Amino acid sequence: KLYWGREYEIYDDEGIRIGYCSSAWIMADMNSHKPVIPSKVEGLTDFPVQNSKLVFGSRCGKLKTTSLEELGHPVLSKYGDYSELDWNNHVNNTRYIAWVCDAVNKAGYDPSTITDFEINYISEVKLGEKVDLYVKKNDNIINVYGFRDDGSGVFVTELALCN
Repeated sequence: KLYWGREYEIYDDEGIRIGYCSSAWIMADMNSHKPVIPSKVEGLTDFPVQNSKLVFGSRCGKLKTTSLEELGHPVLSKYGDYSELDWNNHVNNTRYIAWVCDAVNKAGYDPSTITDFEINYISEVKLGEKVDLYVKKNDNIINVYGFRDDGSGVFVTELALCN
């Protein structure tokens, strides 16, 4: 097995569910950062399944990416600055979400109207790297794409906005 799912719900102080998340995780080599198949690692035992309940009712899907030619010009550029990094010295996954909200705002949409947020992480961003953010809207769905200068993808998101 290459991927593990993590599912959880978020509740407010009154016990009302205000959000839920579904994510897929991989094991990566500490040096090369390439995916590792756990069954091929000597001495590693299987991870227990914590809960078979899936908050979305199914596994996370893979969002479709697109080419830079179809996207036009970026609405915003972000950088792997020191304060954006986690202990692995790459941009923390929560910072990408903040970047997406900044791009949505810069494109003229109100991030507070986001009702659904799905993100696929493609590649890590390290200290000093630049990421251009592109926004594409179809009906009430907004996609935000992150690309490096060399055209390699960093992440893709799909957001739903309330009317």
